[in-house]
Amino acid sequence: MDVATPLWVTLLVAAVGVAGTLLAALTSSALTARREARRAREEVEREQARAREAVAAEAGRSREALAREVERVRESTGREAALRTLEERRAAYAGFLTTASRWQRYAEQKRDQRAARSGGVVPLDATGLEDEVDRALAAVQLAGAPTTQEPARAAYDALVLTMMNLEASHFSVNRVDEGCEQVARAIGDYLAAVRVDLGVDPPPEAT
Repeated sequence: MDVATPLWVTLLVAAVGVAGTLLAALTSSALTARREARRAREEVEREQARAREAVAAEAGRSREALAREVERVRESTGREAALRTLEERRAAYAGFLTTASRWQRYAEQKRDQRAARSGGVVPLDATGLEDEVDRALAAVQLAGAPTTQEPARAAYDALVLTMMNLEASHFSVNRVDEGCEQVARAIGDYLAAVRVDLGVDPPPEAT
């Protein structure tokens, strides 16, 4: 004889089925949500990594641009400083050549005056000339190249010695003439050294 299935069994089976379905649905939803969350985290991390790379790249470009600008300014400043130094050197060279040449002319005219003993030759005014030559020599020593400083000093010493001979109580025309020749050679050597230093003439070949 068939025994009828109790109602509560049927309800229990139905409830278990519904619960299983709900559980499966919840589990599937949870897994889907977890996967979505993981994908979202990964996407955020990728975006953050891309942002960090972009910032780092931009920072690198900025550093390179800054370094180029600093180098450009340094080169520009260096060129300007070099030009100023060159102008100062040229001015020092010209100043000494001008004053030394004036002193040379004065010495030659003074020599003619003393040799003639007539006073007919009027020398150049020598007022302050010695001080001018001293300052001009100092400028060459400060701004000039080493190759020009020794010739400048030699010209200066020759001028001083010649002037001493001109003012000597025992005047000797021959001694003064020798001094004037030495002055002319020394100024010529100085001018030659200056022209080489300024690139007007090629430097002499080493022997």
